[in-house]
Amino acid sequence: MFAEAFDAVCAGFDLPVREVVWGEDAELLNRTDFAQAGLFAVEVALFRLVESLGRAAGVRGRSLDR
Repeated sequence: MFAEAFDAVCAGFDLPVREVVWGEDAELLNRTDFAQAGLFAVEVALFRLVESLGRAAGVRGRSLDR
């Protein structure tokens, strides 16, 4: 479930996010465009995984706590 959701989110970007997140080039991952897209993809994939287990009613991100 995680991989399927992660790949689906990454497919929506005009950047090779999947390749950078799972790749070896840390400098690329440190770039804001890849870091933000990668974090978003991981968060969505984690939510979908938890949701598939019947345990997710919602999520709350750090930026919403302000």
